[in-house]
Amino acid sequence: MARWCGGYRCDRKIEAGQLYVRHVAFPGDEGWEEGTVPWVIQQCIGCLTDDLAWIRSYYKVPVTVGMPFIDGTRSGIVGGAAGGNSLCVFFKGEPQKGKQLAVPFHPTDHIVYEDGHARTTRPGRPRSIVTVELAGVS
Repeated sequence: MARWCGGYRCDRKIEAGQLYVRHVAFPGDEGWEEGTVPWVIQQCIGCLTDDLAWIRSYYKVPVTVGMPFIDGTRSGIVGGAAGGNSLCVFFKGEPQKGKQLAVPFHPTDHIVYEDGHARTTRPGRPRSIVTVELAGVS
């Protein structure tokens, strides 16, 4: 059984075995209808690439999926966008228990684009971690 993607403006479903991104959302202190308890949003991989096109247009940066990314001594690749306005960077290394960790970076926050790759001028400052895993939809 498939689940609907939780991405903004997305009408796709996440099928069994497809990759998806899990985000933890916090409603804030205003007392939204959702309450004050955080919840998990499952977002399809298509949203990562759709949002990356928006980032290229809005921020006027030449970022692409698969672009090499350097953060200090760590190297990885840009996998798309996370949460609409952040780059989703996958760093090289062993996935843990079928999961791969991605780190979001703002596309203009100390990021330099040159010679077909991106690098940060302020290494080791991730805002949060996004877990990417195979969807266990059944």
